[in-house]
Amino acid sequence: MNFNELTSEVLSIVRRPDHQSRIESAVRAATLKAHNQDFYYRDLKESGVEFENSAYIQNFLPTQIFGARFRKIKYIRYWNYDATDTVDFGAPGNFFTPIDIENAIDQYGYTKQGVYYMAGELIQIRSAVKFTHCLVGAYTFPIVATTETFDSWIAQLYPYSIVYEAARQVFNQIGKPSDAKTMTEAVAEEYRQLTISSLNKPGE
Repeated sequence: MNFNELTSEVLSIVRRPDHQSRIESAVRAATLKAHNQDFYYRDLKESGVEFENSAYIQNFLPTQIFGARFRKIKYIRYWNYDATDTVDFGAPGNFFTPIDIENAIDQYGYTKQGVYYMAGELIQIRSAVKFTHCLVGAYTFPIVATTETFDSWIAQLYPYSIVYEAARQVFNQIGKPSDAKTMTEAVAEEYRQLTISSLNKPGE
């Protein structure tokens, strides 16, 4: 369903056309909530990152690569850049290992290499070799800001996980707790279906 179809479905449940703006807001919130139930492969985006100078330590701001929709890094891997390869410009290499900043030192007191971690808003990468390119995969949020640009695969494949949650929110806001409770049970079932889908990798 697109945004207008979602709001129409919610309206058919709550039957309060005088709360149109409230319904639209609830649909946006419910869409984000559905995507936040898990880290879905369908929310993965991949991008190459090029650094100005070759170095052992590099960093980048994820929102500069993936925009305001950035949610979380899934992986970072070396890109073996080859300027003579005019088709692919090289090939992907080994994956960097994600760590917490507290685990940046190994058991012998040396700084770990081949790793990355988040420090503030920056992703810090420490490599065993100098490099200039890497490949980054990240989970991103759906587009919900406007009706025209609204984009959510959950809205297409599991629309009622959004519809029922939006209706639940509206019922709560307009003082109908018993109707909201009914929607809560319906939402839980829809989320269970989403959880099952999250176990499937691409192609499955």
